Amino acid sequence: MEENARVRVDSSAGLVEVEGSEAFVREMLDRFAGVLARTEVKADGKPRGSRKGKGRDGGRPKAEAPREGKARRSKQPQLNEELRKQLNEHLSDLNSYLEERKIESQPEEAALIARFLGSKLGIEAMDDRQYATVLMTLGRELPVSPYQVLKHGVSRNHLFYQDGAAYRLTGNGITFADSDSLKVKQDSGD
Repeated sequence: MEENARVRVDSSAGLVEVEGSEAFVREMLDRFAGVLARTEVKADGKPRGSRKGKGRDGGRPKAEAPREGKARRSKQPQLNEELRKQLNEHLSDLNSYLEERKIESQPEEAALIARFLGSKLGIEAMDDRQYATVLMTLGRELPVSPYQVLKHGVSRNHLFYQDGAAYRLTGNGITFADSDSLKVKQDSGD
């Protein structure tokens, strides 16, 4: 049976949607990884520097100078190729692990991913690059800012705590990820 393949690219928003066979999806992700890496997106979803007009002083348009901090974090992280190779052996396990659980938010999804990486691959602390790599490898929707998802997992959900540039699951995060109440009930089909 032939699968339909579909690609949607919105480079201004740094968005690539790909549907089709696994080989086709991987080829498209590799092809568009450079486009996404070069596109810097602001928190409102618009590309940086897209505002036309004059600066605050009414004169020439303000030049966008590279800044550290929040502006740097709005870029999509580069993929972690070493993790991507390790994940290839565990793709079906990870996908079924996520699919059989009820996920209500991106920080919850990140906590489940972190728990899986810790238990299966021995990765105890996850950074935004690793989180984005897992999502891209699985073909899942990539948030505008993976970094911000992890930060929300710290400040709002208390699922993570920051350990340098990476994030570790709290006791609450481990309990959440291991909870049987997250499992989706399967219909028996009688």
